[in-house]
Amino acid sequence: MAALLTFELAEPGHERLVVDTDGTVSYEVLVAAHPAWADRAGTFRATLDPPELRVTEALARDLIDADPRTRGRTEPVVTAYVDGRSATHPLGGPHGTAAELLSDLVDRARQDPVAVVQLAAEVLDGGDVRVAFASVGTEPVTFQVEPASLRVRVQVDGQWRDGRSAPPSRFSLVAPPDGIFPAVLAPASLAPGRTARGLLAVGEQADRLRVVVEGLIEPADGADVEPDDDDLFGSAAPPLRRFRVTSPPAQRP
Repeated sequence: MAALLTFELAEPGHERLVVDTDGTVSYEVLVAAHPAWADRAGTFRATLDPPELRVTEALARDLIDADPRTRGRTEPVVTAYVDGRSATHPLGGPHGTAAELLSDLVDRARQDPVAVVQLAAEVLDGGDVRVAFASVGTEPVTFQVEPASLRVRVQVDGQWRDGRSAPPSRFSLVAPPDGIFPAVLAPASLAPGRTARGLLAVGEQADRLRVVVEGLIEPADGADVEPDDDDLFGSAAPPLRRFRVTSPPAQRP
């Protein structure tokens, strides 16, 4: 299906939202811009009703006809595609029409995760930290964890800082009842509703901590559009994308 509008954000998060001409909304989150959603990465999806689609079509036509404006490389942008023409503009500030539409579409799409991994952390009695990767969408989520990327952030005197522990030299995940989950070796699929867990040793005391993890994730079918030369994700984006998730704060028992 052809794209009608795309919204792209490169900083501070890494997100892309695509509205197709049939009203399908695909929202791909690699690094969430909003701190409240930093624990999730993957693909979300929604569907516009006919009146909403007509509003979106009107905005796309307005963007095609508007004079181009200067934009920064990491500035949020919106691109319209109409009748073989395309135009890319800055998002236009928090009260611009495109920005307001994006906010509404993101809120809608977040209610329907498709292939999404969610990270949580739990501090155990001995000071170790159990991390959990949950598949919270309607389809399996395929991802790979990079052990060298794992780091712990601790809260000391109300301030967050990186912990002193080095990334683990070895890290494994288990997803009962199947046993070892091989996502630390290569991309692996986690079925909806399933959770893979691992254990981290933390070498310092802190009242609260968070775990940060990076890796690769596969977008769900339909999350991509054909990129152009100005695509923020790169004109030769691979099927596996880099992602980062941060767990909500975990309290020591």
